[in-house]
Amino acid sequence: MVNNNLSKLLLSLKEPIRSFSLNNNILALSQEETLLIYTYPKLELIGSFKEHDKRITSIDICQADGKILTTSEDRTCVVYAPGRSGYTTSLVVTRFLKSINFGKWNQSGGKFFICSADMGQLGVCYFDHETNWWISKHISPSPTHLSGGSLTQGASWDPENDVLVTFGDNFGNLTTVSTFLKKLDDKERLKGSPYGEKFPFGKILKESMPNANGAAINDVAYLPKDSSKVVILQNDGSITLFDNVNGTTITRVFDSASGKPFNKIEFISATEFIVAGFNDAPLLYTIENGSSIKFLKNLSGASKSNQTAKIGGQQAGAEEEEEQQFASGIQALKMFKDMDTRGKQQAYSPSSSSNDETNVHVMPITDISFDTDTLISSGLDGKLIEYSI
Repeated sequence: MVNNNLSKLLLSLKEPIRSFSLNNNILALSQEETLLIYTYPKLELIGSFKEHDKRITSIDICQADGKILTTSEDRTCVVYAPGRSGYTTSLVVTRFLKSINFGKWNQSGGKFFICSADMGQLGVCYFDHETNWWISKHISPSPTHLSGGSLTQGASWDPENDVLVTFGDNFGNLTTVSTFLKKLDDKERLKGSPYGEKFPFGKILKESMPNANGAAINDVAYLPKDSSKVVILQNDGSITLFDNVNGTTITRVFDSASGKPFNKIEFISATEFIVAGFNDAPLLYTIENGSSIKFLKNLSGASKSNQTAKIGGQQAGAEEEEEQQFASGIQALKMFKDMDTRGKQQAYSPSSSSNDETNVHVMPITDISFDTDTLISSGLDGKLIEYSI
């Protein structure tokens, strides 16, 4: 059945959804500088926070303990820790000079990686129990990043040790650095790592350019069971399986249906992953034998807006589907109004074959989030769409 609560939620929001995250049966989304926290799938509001002075740029929910992280244009981060009486907030002050683009928890939830719109501004934040305070520690970029004015666009934590982080930039560079902290990390977890033997904080372990054409890297993700390999999404529309240790490309594929680039990737199992971007719906791929990438299906058919019960041979979900479509239209209207009031111009025009159904996006997908057996995508069209995996 259609999640009618989602349609009502979209109707109730005053602004387009810019950032969101789904994890541990919690849905967190932003409305400019305000964070709204809901239970999922009932979508009951359990928290509303306005801790930032400017727009929230990213949201991430920690898998381990449910802490929520927000980054903002005001150059700060906020951590929301769940408790019996609700969420408690902690402000994380950085020395960044410009807006923080995004933040990402490591698996244990002990620290998170952040990057700024200012070239060379990278950092790791962690909680210091001695001072009872969140501390931001900068990572010195390589000369490649400084000389080119590169911008970090996607990052992934090493699944085997929770210490190394790999990120890409808009010049096609892929970099792996150590975030080892003596107070926090265990050296034993780094034994046998293919990236070396010594891991001081900020050390650059690997640098490479997976694609000779220098296409921007939009996102990157480690294979969940093999930290020597990553999957890379680039602005030329390619999906690359890359040997990060040896610096070699294993295989590279393109979406033959559209040829459009992807900007988000998320693994849902040891070998299966979902990508989304300038196409109208997320796509499901799998890695076979660690050496090839195979397309499985387009998830538009798995949208919950298509799943309606039949009574007396007729669909019983017509009203819910109509309401969800109306809600999506309202979100799109809010988005265009926001563009007008801010003096912005539309940077993307949907193709003439744009699908008006509620199960596809008509503008680029900006984010995806997976929890248990459900995927949610958001886009510049203001839609939130659910898919059953």
